[in-house]
Order: sequence, then C-alpha cells, then structure tokens
Amino acid sequence: MEKVVLLTILILGCIAGPLIQQQSPSRGQSSQLLTTAYAVDISTKVPYSAFQCIYQNTYKLAFIRAYYPYNQGEVDPNVTENIFSAESAGLGIEAYMIPQPKSNKSGSVQFDEMVNNLEMRFIDLNSVWIQVHGHFQSRTF
Repeated sequence: MEKVVLLTILILGCIAGPLIQQQSPSRGQSSQLLTTAYAVDISTKVPYSAFQCIYQNTYKLAFIRAYYPYNQGEVDPNVTENIFSAESAGLGIEAYMIPQPKSNKSGSVQFDEMVNNLEMRFIDLNSVWIQVHGHFQSRTF
C-alpha cells in the first residue's frame, strides 16, 4: 500500500506544473519574477530515476528521513542511498529525524546515532530537522 501511495505521489508530482507569479513592477523598479520552490518528503526507498523525474519537474529540494521511531528508534536503512541518489539527480538535501519518545535511549543518543551513521558514510549535514508526532488534546479558548 505504501508503494502505491508513493508511486501515485511521484506520478502526480511529475505531471503537476510549477506555480509562477509575475509581480507588477512599481515605478522605478524592474520587474521581478517570483517563484515557488518545491520540496518533496521522502520516507521510503526511492530509485534514482524517480529523483531525476522529481528534479525535472521543478522540485529543488528533498527532505529525507534519516531516523525513524521504530522499536527504540533506528537509523533509516534507506537514508544513505536516498541522499546519494537525490544529490546525484541535482536536488538539494535536508535530513530529518523522527525520534522515539518512549525509547530507553535519550533524544541525544538517538540524534548521535543518526549523525554518526551519516558521518561514517561521508555525509555531512549543516542542519537536521526534527519531526514530532503526537496526539494532542484539542482545546477551546
């Protein structure tokens, strides 16, 4: 089921066109073209050809899951291949982690596992996003 959803998203992404807005020049200024940069969130193994398709269809950035909350928290087994494939296709890379809050491992240990795993594969990141999931009670104010 996950593969069907991923393939559907990739196909729709390859068909969709870019959103480009033209800003009217004000007096004394040249016109500026405003564009929207698209990004894709990757949480499964994606082949290089799919990253090429994504890049060719206006996407410029891939957010790639590097750590997931299964068991006590684990490095995503697809992160290395996904990063290399996305980068080879021309996409910018951002990594994110989903820590396991109920783990016996602290958040810093989980973070270090991810960073050390990436560094062993010669992947250096300037920043890492942390995705937080939870069931939040609705409140009325």
